[in-house]
Parts: sequence; C-alpha cells; structure tokens
Amino acid sequence: MITVDNLLLKITSCTTPKIEEYLPTRDSKVLRSLASAVSSPVFITENQSRLLLKLLEQYSSHFLIIDNTLTDVLLVPAWSRRFRAVDNTKKVYIKTLKDKEPAIFVEYSPNSAVRKTLQGIGKLIENNITVHSTRLISIELTEKNIVAIIDLLRPSKFEFDQKITDFYEIIKKWKFADECNKFFFGENLYEPIKSSLEKDIGVESVTNLLIIADRKTRYHFLTKKVEKNEVKLQDLIAHRTQQKIWIDSNAYELSDVIGNLKDLKRFPLLVIFDSHSADVCTKTLKNLQKSLENNEIFNHVGIYFRLQNDTAGKVFNGVIQENHYNAPLDSATIVAGIQTGKLPKFFLKDCNWAPKSVIVFGNNLRHGKTAIYSNRCDLIISYSDKPSIFDNNTGWATSTWAL
Repeated sequence: MITVDNLLLKITSCTTPKIEEYLPTRDSKVLRSLASAVSSPVFITENQSRLLLKLLEQYSSHFLIIDNTLTDVLLVPAWSRRFRAVDNTKKVYIKTLKDKEPAIFVEYSPNSAVRKTLQGIGKLIENNITVHSTRLISIELTEKNIVAIIDLLRPSKFEFDQKITDFYEIIKKWKFADECNKFFFGENLYEPIKSSLEKDIGVESVTNLLIIADRKTRYHFLTKKVEKNEVKLQDLIAHRTQQKIWIDSNAYELSDVIGNLKDLKRFPLLVIFDSHSADVCTKTLKNLQKSLENNEIFNHVGIYFRLQNDTAGKVFNGVIQENHYNAPLDSATIVAGIQTGKLPKFFLKDCNWAPKSVIVFGNNLRHGKTAIYSNRCDLIISYSDKPSIFDNNTGWATSTWAL
C-alpha cells in the first residue's frame, strides 16, 4: 500500500520536473519542509498531515504525472507511522530552586503564538526575567508580577497552580486606599514593617525624620513630603529615590560620606575597591583610613584582599598591617573591604554579617558575584569623580537633584 508520506517523498525527489518549476515558491517550500519532517524520527503532527493532504489535492493535476495512484491514495489516506503528539504545555507555578528565593515559573511549548504573547512581558513586570531554557522562564515573586502574569497569560489558556491563583484573588480584593494606610509611616504602619524598622534603627530613632526617610527604600513604606536641602549630603543620601546613587568625590569628602552613614545608622559598611592598580588601591585605602579615624572608627575593620608583595603592593599591605585592618568577618565587623569581582567565599557562609550600606570606589559595579552580593543592600554608593557612562542603563542615580 502506498502511504501519503511515501508519495510525498516520491514527488519531492522527482527531478524532471522539480516541484519548484510548477508550484508557487511558498507551497514548494512547505512541501520540502513536510518531506523533511516525515523523514525525521519524530514524524509530522496531525495538523501538518491535513496541510499536506490539502496541498496534494490542490496540485493533484501536476502530481498525477509523477504518480497516477495519487487519486486513490487521497481517497483513503494511509500513513506509515503515527502522528507526532503536539506538546501544548502552558503552565504557571511557584517553585523554589536550591539556594534561591521562590519565583514564578512560566513553562510552555515553543510556538509562535506563545512567543508573541510573551514578547511584551518585560514591560509589565518588576525586575528581570531569568531564561532557563527555550521553554522555561522565571520572574521574581511579587504581587505586581502575579497579577501581570495571570492577566497576560489567562487569555492564552495557561494552566495556573492553585497557590498562585489564591494569591491573585487576594491581591485583586485589596483596596488601594486601605493598603496605602498600612504602608504609610505612622501609628497604622503595618506591624511587620514597624517591628523590622524598630529592630534596625532602635525605638529611639523612630522620631528621626532623616533616618525614617532613608529606610523607605529598604522597607517600602510611605512618608509625608518634606523639604529637602539640595546640597546637604545627608539629605542626598536619605531622600534618594532608588537603591544606587552616585556621589561626586570632587564635591564631598569621603570622611563626610562615612560620617553621614554613621548618623543614618548605616553600619556595617562594605567598601569595594574598583581598581586593580596597586597605586590607586593604596591611595583609596589611605583615604579610607583617614576617613574612618575622623569618624572614630579604629577597630573591627577587615580588608579581605592583598596585593602582590612588590614595591607598590608592600605599601598597600603595610597600611593594612599597621592599622590592624585584619579583623575576622563576624557580627562585630564594622567595615569590610573587598576587591571588585572577587568575593571571598566566607562572605557567603554563616558568618552572621551583612552590610547595611555599600561604597564602591568607582562606578563599574555592574556584573559578577560582587555586584550580585551587593544588590541585597538598599543603599549602594558609587563614590568617584564622574558618573559612569552607563548610568542610564544600570540604575545609578546621580548626586544632583534631578532624581
């Protein structure tokens, strides 16, 4: 018995004439593609078989010259193998990967319709998309992302697990005004936020408006609008509108930056040396030493890298030794220093230490383990003489008040 797929292979293998000579270009390409598919181990789908039968019927007058059994084959079409099952996976669920926070996972079988739907997802969600494969992506688990994902994918008949739909229903019932009151600093502030805030800054500092303004980014609460001093460094830091800011080293002394961080209860502090030049690192370290001493910080400082013990490196290493900047990283550490791109492994272990602020001596903190580690902090200061040329792409705010 001649099968439809064998007949297709006979037609496409014919060289006198070739199908390109008498079929429109589009249809000849489709037939070539289907011929390749029936020859592959996975065969064709049922939908593809319908398309093939349609084309064979449409151009039967041409194909009868090649094989006069075409009419009989089309009356009772038979196939040499079973059709390939179509993968219609469309699932959204919450999952926790090893050593990761829970995230929203979108799993789907690649097809043009799904890809088109997902093209605009980046404009709807918070933070970045993680691509795990051609059929699996994940995004951060937030209230906004839950609503955005379900609203976007529900018309495409995605399957949502019960946990994420329960979250969605709760979020949709929220009333904006009522929820705002819970996140407005005052007596009605949401209790978990209030407790975390008091534990962080101490009950006695709750009346300090600058410290309260500074913690808005960390705890995501609202405050009344206040007048800001556009020159005062403490206002610049406390009233920032995003996580990362640039502070002009020509306009503000490092000693003043550290002093303001101290006033804002922003210690422990992580400092990141941006350069691999021994001379630049030494100059930066001496400036840091002077600034710490001006703010009465003499102990519990650890600089956790060393330079080569050549002429220039000896000076850098000597400053560390002379000032005892070799404290072990533990809960007592006030200032920790590392080199950009080189994160010591013990920072990731159970050392009971985490920075409340970060100073980068430069503006190149964009990639690598150091950047990822620093991003846990809600205040990252780029301290340099000029902003990065990548400021608009990397999220650094400038120290002007055009924020």
